[in-house]
Parts: sequence; structure tokens; C-alpha cells
Amino acid sequence: MTPKILSTAEMEVFMSEWSMPEIIFVLLLLLLALGRYVKRQSRAIDIIFFVIILGAFVLRIHLTNQSHLLKKKLSSVKTELEETKENVAGLSVRGEGLVINVKDVASKHLQKANEFLDHEEFNKALKEFKSLLRLGESEAVHSNIGICYYKTGNSEEAKEHYQKALEINSAYHFAWNNLGVIYLEEWKLDEAEYNFSKALEIKPDFDMAKNNLSKVFNNKGAIYMKNYQLDKAREFFTKALQLIPDSKTARENLKKMDNLPSK
Repeated sequence: MTPKILSTAEMEVFMSEWSMPEIIFVLLLLLLALGRYVKRQSRAIDIIFFVIILGAFVLRIHLTNQSHLLKKKLSSVKTELEETKENVAGLSVRGEGLVINVKDVASKHLQKANEFLDHEEFNKALKEFKSLLRLGESEAVHSNIGICYYKTGNSEEAKEHYQKALEINSAYHFAWNNLGVIYLEEWKLDEAEYNFSKALEIKPDFDMAKNNLSKVFNNKGAIYMKNYQLDKAREFFTKALQLIPDSKTARENLKKMDNLPSK
């Protein structure tokens, strides 16, 4: 292998790695060795002395080379970091494009879902809403999934999604109302009353919830009337009439009470 000859620049860098005390120390050793050689003292001692000097010199060269290699690696790592920063900056631009793409996909699924709802094709609408859910959760998507499950006869799944909608947004009045409808059908009147009342707390002019809560009051009044608890029955029929002033059911129930024979 041909020995590498250092260029002037490389020699300057190489020499710059040596501190002044090291240079002085090496020169003193060389002078001492030269003096011993000139005086022709013990040849064995001279050889040992030269070997020590040569070993020290080789070790220093090795350490200097290692220092250069370490600097090169650090420089390479720095370059990679700079390239990574550039790549990340590029990704942020592509990321913005990706967001727009997701919005476009979501818009298509929503359009299809609404079309299926309009035609009462609830299973197909459910599929589209589930695709929307994979793109991001929202109270509206969960509530619509609940409606699809409810319309296809799966009330338990519908409940779960109405509740998830409320976990995301407790002020989502549609979910409170829809959950109340299931409880009303299950004849859990207290739970139904609570849910419809919550919907009206959030949106006092929510006519759908008013009608549903009026039904709850009429049902509760009918139960009390059947058990001849007329004061409680009148209280609930009156509440129903206050919610819906033109409620025929509430008016008829109050007339029935007036016609009941007194005990």
C-alpha cells in the first residue's frame, strides 16, 4: 500500500492538533535521544528509548486521526439533521394538501349519507356515516349513526352512539332528544323526561323535544289517573298543555278527569 502523503493544508491541520507542551516534550525527548546516540552509551537502552518515543509519537498520531474521524461524523450528522429539517418543511406543505383531501373525502361520504337518509335507505347511510367516523369523530356523526341504528331496529347500538355524541358535546340537543325517544318507547318515563328536559334547557324553542316531553307528561298523567291519583294526574296533564297549548291529548285527558265519578 502506498503511504499517504499529507498535503500542506492537511499538515497544518495535523500540527494544529498538537498543543505547545506536547511539541516541547517531543523535542526534548528527541534531543535527549540524539545526545545518548552521540555519546554512544548502552545500545540496548537506546533502542528501548527510541521505541518509547516512537510509540508515544504513533499513539499521538492515532488519537489525532480519531479526532478527525469524530469531527467528520459530527459534520455528517449535522448535515443529515439539516436535510431532515428540509424534509419536514416539505412534509408540512404536503400535509396541508392531505387535510384538504380528507375534507373532500368527508364531503363525499356526507353527501351520499344524506341522500340515503332522504330515501330512507338507513343501512347504506349507516355505512357512509361509519366511513366518516374513521376520518374523525364528531357529535353529529355519532348522532346520525344512532338514528340509522334506531331506524333499523337496533336501539341499544343507537343509545351507545347518542351517548358518545354527548360525551363529545354535552350541549348537542339533538342527541338528548333522540336518546329520550328510545326511553319513551321503552316506557322509562323518568329517563325520557330527563333527556327531553335537557334538550329544552339547551334549546328552549326545540319543538320536537317539546312535543316529546308533552307525551311523557300525558303518559305519566294517565298512569296517575288510572290509579285514581287525580291531583298528580291533573298536574302532569296541565304540564303537557303548558308545553303544547293546542295538545288535544292533554285536553281530552283533563275532560276525562272531570267526568270521573268522585270517590
